Amino acid sequence: EILSTLMSSRYNSFPVVNSGNKVIGVIAMRDIRPVLFDRELAPLLLATDVMSENIFVAHPQETLGSALDKMEISDSEILPVVDTTETMNYIGVISREDIIKQYRKESLLMTDQKD
Repeated sequence: EILSTLMSSRYNSFPVVNSGNKVIGVIAMRDIRPVLFDRELAPLLLATDVMSENIFVAHPQETLGSALDKMEISDSEILPVVDTTETMNYIGVISREDIIKQYRKESLLMTDQKD
């Protein structure tokens, strides 16, 4: 299931969410690559076996600049968005691509307003 999720995703990583809707980690392609083609081991792996628990998250009220900084530090294309760091309730993800699109949109709006 991990492999099919990675293969069907447009991102190179994704959050791991438990049954209580709490983010408990992130799986990145670089984390799973070493076991990807091990035909004996791969079917036995659980998400918790290959996920990183030391993760950066974003919050709904956070600036895009702050989220982008966290992506740079963590070398990740996505950040899980959670309600608070204490509860870690999963809301969604924000990607580097999302942020760049928003910056471009805002830049175009500012340019149009100047003209």
